[in-house]
Amino acid sequence: MIEKTTRTRLRAIVVKIVLRGGKLKPVGYPSNPKTLGEHIKKMRIDKGLFQREVADILNVEVVNIEHWENARNYPMKKYLPRIIDFLGYIPECCEDISELQNPIFRYRIERGISQKELGVDTGTVIALENDTRKYMHGSTKEKLKGIISL
Repeated sequence: MIEKTTRTRLRAIVVKIVLRGGKLKPVGYPSNPKTLGEHIKKMRIDKGLFQREVADILNVEVVNIEHWENARNYPMKKYLPRIIDFLGYIPECCEDISELQNPIFRYRIERGISQKELGVDTGTVIALENDTRKYMHGSTKEKLKGIISL
């Protein structure tokens, strides 16, 4: 018996669909952050990073990021320069942090420089940032003249 084979032509219809609009934000996304932890979380999500990646960037443990984002605790002073560098700005909620009222500390944070990079003895910088030193040598005053009003 001879079988007849039939050829069927398939036509493919290709439709190009372009979706417009942004990617949906996850539940809990802080669209209007009020705390430092919410600012960290917002920036992390906006950059598409995981908490462990932010922890690596800030040189902290992942649990720190979890706690900051969920308002379980607040970052220590020593982490503020790295956090502000990661954010790229000083959040409004941080404006009243006492350390940021100190002109030397604020100067360093805004420029992302360490105490050593100020070109002044580190012990002097620490004392000035903690408001435990009132007297400065003439050379120190000269180096810091543009930062603080003397």
